[in-house]
Amino acid sequence: LAADGREDLSALTKTFDIGAFGRATQRFDTRELERLNARVLHHLPFELVSERFTSMQLNSVDEEFWLAVRPNITRIHDVVEWWNVCHGSVEPVIEDRSFCDAAAELLPLEPWDESSWSNWTKAVAVATGRKGRELFHPLRLALTGLNHGPELKYLLPMLERQRVILRLNGVSA
Repeated sequence: LAADGREDLSALTKTFDIGAFGRATQRFDTRELERLNARVLHHLPFELVSERFTSMQLNSVDEEFWLAVRPNITRIHDVVEWWNVCHGSVEPVIEDRSFCDAAAELLPLEPWDESSWSNWTKAVAVATGRKGRELFHPLRLALTGLNHGPELKYLLPMLERQRVILRLNGVSA
């Protein structure tokens, strides 16, 4: 991809072959369009999307946030969902109350950075004996209400500690 997010045209023209197209009528495939759109979004630099966020009333979206969420979006509007996870109210999913209580007790003080997630989950793993999916999945559900999404090492620093505590306690925050 070029700096402006588009494929380099000279590279595309070198690989284009009209003979590769069949004679049958072409059909429009929305799934293919969504995959292509996601692929383009995953490579767009912040400078090329920042104006869109302003038009979506997401004036506070910064480059750090964009870089954290862009691998997990297929449409630009998906940013709203992740903005709400970080700054809005989420209905947490609590699979195991005692586990979430232990995690809340071990939550480090702010300020947080990318190492905070790793340090916190290591402490939770030692205290609970959990590892892998048994460790990470319940935390993701409690913090985001979702079973998928951006790496939590990037999202955690964007959440306020009090919001995380509330979510771990099963309170919408």
